[in-house]
Amino acid sequence: MFQKHNPEIGARPGTLAIPPDSPFPKVTVLQYDEHSVDRFEIEDVSELRVLEDKRRVTWVDVQGLGDEATIRAIGDAFELHPLALEDAVNVPQRAKTELYEHHQLLIARTPQLNDSGDVRAPQVCFIVGKRYLLTFQERYYGFFDPVRKRIVAGLGAIRSRGSGYLAYALMDAMIDRYYPVAQRLSDGLEELEDLVLENPRPRRGVPNLRRGPSAGIAIAIVTVLLNYTRNPLRRLDFEVGIGVNEDLTAAQQLGVEVLSSMEAMIDEPPPLSAIERSGDWSVPIGFFAWVDQRETDFMKAKSEATRLVKVAFDDANIEMPEPIYRVHMSKEAESPARSRGPGPP
Repeated sequence: MFQKHNPEIGARPGTLAIPPDSPFPKVTVLQYDEHSVDRFEIEDVSELRVLEDKRRVTWVDVQGLGDEATIRAIGDAFELHPLALEDAVNVPQRAKTELYEHHQLLIARTPQLNDSGDVRAPQVCFIVGKRYLLTFQERYYGFFDPVRKRIVAGLGAIRSRGSGYLAYALMDAMIDRYYPVAQRLSDGLEELEDLVLENPRPRRGVPNLRRGPSAGIAIAIVTVLLNYTRNPLRRLDFEVGIGVNEDLTAAQQLGVEVLSSMEAMIDEPPPLSAIERSGDWSVPIGFFAWVDQRETDFMKAKSEATRLVKVAFDDANIEMPEPIYRVHMSKEAESPARSRGPGPP
């Protein structure tokens, strides 16, 4: 995971928190119009001051944030707002956008999956001007290589559009990087589902950490989730409220015996009962059992189980009280008719 680098508490606005492990900035410039393109690297950032070209789009890509003087010189060359420059180097941040007088700042992050299956989300800062675009990356990531090749080759409409379209194309390339990560996650979930189907018995948890070989993503299995459309075993549960003065243990045992005698319920795991709370006028007893959906209709089994437990409680004279409401009546106010004098004759 990335560690956020913030200015010290009380630092003045515009203070740059340079990431300590970020390399020295490498500045690459791409200038183009519909007819031509030039690409070169900048050794002396003071040269950026003479790059403004009202007819061509100028893209300045900064890879590495490790030198504050260089970063500030780039900001001076394009007259960037101090807070925009601060956002460019204080990484990582949440995605956001800020509109300044002469440029707009956008912060975006994109996932990066390494060979060990770890996912990181490095940040890219975009500063969009009228005919220029600045991009700041903590180091080289290769996110924009496909777009750079399209510009050089003159493919599509990108060379006939402005700096805003260039920012859109670069962000689109970042968004495309979400799909491989999402696919890896999907593969990992399929492996987890296969594990459940291999051992479909409901249980509270599996205390280990598995790594899906095809997904390369570690999945902490803290509970087994059942897919009811594919897993044939399903748990049914319902509550029955009995009087607060009844023998709770006896009622639980009776309900479990009823469920165990039902042909629809499987033997393993066995039916059980639990009391999780106490009501105002009754104590709700929860009953749990499992059915095999290949042989039993789930809703019919739950309905019949509820009915049979109620019948058993009735036969055992176990009280199942209805809600009790107490209504407090205040003294009736004097009728307005009485407060008035006699009516007209």
